[in-house]
Amino acid sequence: MTGGGGDALRGEGIAVSTLEETMGRVRGALSRITQKPAEEIDLEVSFEELRLSSIEGLTLLGDLELSLGVEIEPSEVFEHATLREFCKVLVERSGEQ
Repeated sequence: MTGGGGDALRGEGIAVSTLEETMGRVRGALSRITQKPAEEIDLEVSFEELRLSSIEGLTLLGDLELSLGVEIEPSEVFEHATLREFCKVLVERSGEQ
C-alpha cells in the first residue's frame, strides 16, 4: 500500500530507529482502530488473530506508512508469525530509507 504522503515524510528524514518505538507506533495505531488501550494490545499474536475488517486493516497500514515513513504492501502482514516479527521488519526497513 503506497500513499503520496509517505514520500513527503521520507523526504523529511522521519525514520524509526528502535524496535520499542516501532512497537509503540503499531500499538498506538491499533488502539485508535480497535478502541482498545494500547497497553492491552498483544504483539505476540498474528495479524489474522486481530480480526480486523479489510477497511480497518488498510487504515492500519496507511497509518503505519505515514508514521514510520515506509511502504507496506497489504500481503506483507500475513508473512510474519506475530506482530512483533512484523515490527522487526519495519525497523529494518526504516533504517534503509
